[in-house]
Amino acid sequence: MQRDNEASYIEIMKDSLVKKIAVLNKISEQNKIQQGLTQTEEFDYDIFEKTLEEKEKLIDEINRLDSGFQSVFDRIKEILESGRENYADDIKQMQKLIAIITDKSANIMVEEKRNKEAIMNRKDSLKKEVGMARTTNKVAANYYKTMSKLNVLDSQFIDAKK
Repeated sequence: MQRDNEASYIEIMKDSLVKKIAVLNKISEQNKIQQGLTQTEEFDYDIFEKTLEEKEKLIDEINRLDSGFQSVFDRIKEILESGRENYADDIKQMQKLIAIITDKSANIMVEEKRNKEAIMNRKDSLKKEVGMARTTNKVAANYYKTMSKLNVLDSQFIDAKK
């Protein structure tokens, strides 16, 4: 009976790792959406905000999975260490899953950094565009102001004797 409980705990741990991989894949998908946004003509802030909200939910899910994994691991840690040969296949499977998780996490960090840089560059170019628009508006306003003065004749130029 004890062996069945241990096997169940190990399966729960492996399942948790598989779920974590799926969640990391979803985070990577959100990063790809953000990357696409940085490359579009018009930056859609609503979609960007939705990706941030979705990623926040996914990160909460990862934290929940990590917490559950750790609590199960703490229960059977000694059993796994003392009976390593009995659980060698399960340990190898979990090590492979953890290696996949590590790779995906590293890739996500690279994606996040790339997106942050692209968004910061985009922000800088938007600031320049806004600045140019303000300057253009100011120049246009000055032009129209100057032109409107040309149509008004001062009284000194009008022959009052007429």
